[in-house]
Amino acid sequence: MTTQSNLDNRTREVVRQITLETGELIQNLVRRLEIAFDNNLLTTTLYDAAEARVRELFPGDAPEDRWAREYLLDDWPNGTEHWAWVATATEAELRDWIDEIPSAEDRPDLYED
Repeated sequence: MTTQSNLDNRTREVVRQITLETGELIQNLVRRLEIAFDNNLLTTTLYDAAEARVRELFPGDAPEDRWAREYLLDDWPNGTEHWAWVATATEAELRDWIDEIPSAEDRPDLYED
């Protein structure tokens, strides 16, 4: 019984230590996120990631690619959430979400060389 009891005590102590260290880690991450939000760093980083993804998927000069870049990188009301989604969504999800490309009559600038 003593061996089992010692093992249980050591296990409890290890779990307690891991819990404390994890709590400190989470507190530090939360603090860093708060600082990033306060300084608008997180939004900028997410936008940069979203822009890089969009430019990777829609790199061309075709009207469809121009429209995709404009539509996906527009200033959406849910900003941070939108940039995070664009940066991580599958190509199929992004293509499904993009509205139909406007006609040359409605948006001649998309069709200019």
